[in-house]
Amino acid sequence: MAIDYSRAAWPKGTPRVVDRIQRKADLAAQERACRKAVKARDQGRCVVPRCRATGKHLHHLVYRSRGGKWRTANVISLCVLHHQLVHAARLWITGNADGALVITGDRTGR
Repeated sequence: MAIDYSRAAWPKGTPRVVDRIQRKADLAAQERACRKAVKARDQGRCVVPRCRATGKHLHHLVYRSRGGKWRTANVISLCVLHHQLVHAARLWITGNADGALVITGDRTGR
């Protein structure tokens, strides 16, 4: 027999575990919405000019490890090659993904 805790009265408000679970669910929903919006904005293509490849990878302009968020202004679609070049520090992409991007460096990978 399962116990339904959804209607239980907690002594000091909602338990921290429930708050953490809800926060993770909210972040996951935000990430899914951002992924969908970015793919639609970039039309499923790599944002590097003259690249005709499919943008299979989503890249954060400000890395998540450095505080970058799942916002459309911070996420772009890249093909595999250009994503590798960005992380190898041979291609630099800056700016606002919803506005103007500045792309410098080696675009060919040669």
